[in-house]
Amino acid sequence: MSIETAEASVTVVGTQLSVSQRNSGVTVAVRQGQVRFADRKGEQSLLHAGNWQQLRDGQLQPLSLEGSERQMAWINGRLSFQNAPLVQVLEEIRRYYPAPILLFNDAAASERVSGNYQLDDPVAIVKALSKVTSTQVQRLPGGILVIR
Repeated sequence: MSIETAEASVTVVGTQLSVSQRNSGVTVAVRQGQVRFADRKGEQSLLHAGNWQQLRDGQLQPLSLEGSERQMAWINGRLSFQNAPLVQVLEEIRRYYPAPILLFNDAAASERVSGNYQLDDPVAIVKALSKVTSTQVQRLPGGILVIR
């Protein structure tokens, strides 16, 4: 089986895996088995259980030998991140929230945060992150979340 994205192809070789595509690129994480991950130029790597790798700006990034479970947390209804910029975490939360989440705090955008949250309540995640980053969350009509 192969999965094709605009920037990469992923070939499944008897495995359990996660493939996610975001604005920042493609991330592949392997729970069991092996996966061949290739960019459009033909550069490729072979990922084994526990490995994960990203393709950003058309380039395969260095292979990560651990942390694949964190990359696959969404499969179990969780969002897990470690030392990630707030703006990147909010990008991920937006995938699970039906209204816009707006960040109007440049200093907080680059603050590094870590956590492991249930995805069934994205508003609770945003509120928890606001406490850690000393920001304020306001909920507007239609569910729009504004972070200052």
